[in-house]
Amino acid sequence: MDNVETQTAAFGNASAGGPADPFNIPGDASISQLQSALKQIHEKLDSELQREAELKLTVAQGVMELRQQVQDGERECEQLKNQLGTLQHQLAAKDQELQISRQELLEKSQENERWARRALDSERRLALAHESFRAMSDAMRAAAEACIPDGILSPLQEQAEPPDITMDPVPNADALGLGSGTASHISTPNREIGALGEDLRDLGSPARRPRSCIRCRELGKVAEMFDCPGRMKRALCPHVPPAEALGGSHQPANSAGSS
Repeated sequence: MDNVETQTAAFGNASAGGPADPFNIPGDASISQLQSALKQIHEKLDSELQREAELKLTVAQGVMELRQQVQDGERECEQLKNQLGTLQHQLAAKDQELQISRQELLEKSQENERWARRALDSERRLALAHESFRAMSDAMRAAAEACIPDGILSPLQEQAEPPDITMDPVPNADALGLGSGTASHISTPNREIGALGEDLRDLGSPARRPRSCIRCRELGKVAEMFDCPGRMKRALCPHVPPAEALGGSHQPANSAGSS
């Protein structure tokens, strides 16, 4: 627009004898020349206006694109903010879970320590009970030995091996229910006395006394009167050596005549 005004002013100056105009219009130009020059001016003006419109359109499009980019950036920032907030919430939840896990682990550790102390206390109590049973066993064994008067074992030991009894065939053995007709299998007072002598001999002789509890005739039938601590399990029996207590089932140390 400024160019058109400048050119128009220049044309006017040229008509008034001023400096030469940019369209080279002579001062004595004819109407046709003036019309041609005016047409050029209009074309120039239209071209400038069109270029200006194109520039405005380009600028408007650029502004719209920039606004769209700004809006997209704002939306992306909002999404990133939301994601950041979600991550912060997840991190807080994980931190809380971690604290709970630490608390549970601490409680489990404290509980394990309590159970360990209880186990140690139970082990100490078991050891004390073992020692108490052993002392009680020794005391009852001494009491059992003290209950037997001196010299009572000698006459019984003489009858420890009962003589073989040979009996004549019994008449009508089958009718009496005696089997083959002999009475050699019938228990006699001598056999009972011999078994009692065996028990008392084991009680009075430390060298022959079995190293086991009541089930293995440690004190014989006399021990039943004193509630022998050998009624305990073999592993806890104070009469059994540790090496012997660790192996096998509770078997009699002297199987002959076991009760």
